[in-house]
Amino acid sequence: MHADILIHGPCEPEWMIDPHIIDTTVGSKSYNLSLNHSDFADNYLHLYLYLKYQKTPKYLFLYVTPVSFDEEIANTFNTYRFSPFIDEPVVFETVKELDPTYAKYSFIPSMRFAYYSEFTYLKAIQGGYYFLTGRKKVEHPNGYAPALSSWNTAISEYRVNHSYYNKMNWSILREKYFRKTIELAQSKGIKVILYESPIYKPDEELLDNRKPMMEKIKLIADSYKVPFLVFDTLEMANKKENFFATYNTTHKGSCEFSTHFANYIKENIYNVDREEMTLSK
Repeated sequence: MHADILIHGPCEPEWMIDPHIIDTTVGSKSYNLSLNHSDFADNYLHLYLYLKYQKTPKYLFLYVTPVSFDEEIANTFNTYRFSPFIDEPVVFETVKELDPTYAKYSFIPSMRFAYYSEFTYLKAIQGGYYFLTGRKKVEHPNGYAPALSSWNTAISEYRVNHSYYNKMNWSILREKYFRKTIELAQSKGIKVILYESPIYKPDEELLDNRKPMMEKIKLIADSYKVPFLVFDTLEMANKKENFFATYNTTHKGSCEFSTHFANYIKENIYNVDREEMTLSK
């Protein structure tokens, strides 16, 4: 990828942050490594494997929000994504902690793929088809997967079906891998920036313990001396047409936030670092 800027996290950044807008604005090369339904252990292993095979980026923008720390209501560890890499010690030890039963039987020939066959089988068929037909074009070459237009009116249904999001619980396990992701990036000399993209403003008051959990995230950020950017004052957060869920933007909202995000990076991070480098010389 040879990316200078890496965007990372679960579905929120995957569907929201368009690297093309960032690169056009900043003059950089960026990649969106985010993947839907990912928890912090997923993020940790995705980053570990990315760094093993790709050029080390200068910046890591890691998405974080209070609901990210609740094991019961948001995201999960997707063991099947790491089945081809289970022989790697870092991957195996992480899988062993998050999915011990799978780890226990993964040594059996083919079990690593058969155990979660409902996820791996169709992907293998699809991959085989692409191989046989000589497909070269990647569906999402920069990692950005735009929200589907059919989701544009989904927020009312989402609010009814996800009312249990109102009370969030803090998971020590989630915190552990949140910290490990930061520590892995910093061990490679990568500048880490934590951020929370806008949430639908009318829903914010429904989140009972959002404030103390945000304060806890800020304390962790401070302990690693990394910024925690919260984009909670943007006017776009008040407009229903920009959201199909409390935390997720429609394509319209994604374009608007990507533009704001890109300008913020250019003015407050990229240009500032360049000026500091020039002065140091």
